[in-house]
Amino acid sequence: MPEMKSGKHPKLESYLLYGMIFGLLPGVIVTIFGMIAGNVFLAVAGCGVGISLGMLVGTLLYSLKKVSS
Repeated sequence: MPEMKSGKHPKLESYLLYGMIFGLLPGVIVTIFGMIAGNVFLAVAGCGVGISLGMLVGTLLYSLKKVSS
């Protein structure tokens, strides 16, 4: 994560971006397994669920960091 300079609060955009990136990794893996198994719903929903959970985790980390600073 980018370091905070001169007491600034962390940026929500950075946390959301990192959350989306790291959420897509397991989402793509689930999508690949869904494609191999022939399950279309799992293949389509894998990336969407990954992005959503990544954004949720990023937002939670941001709020925890903001409260502690």
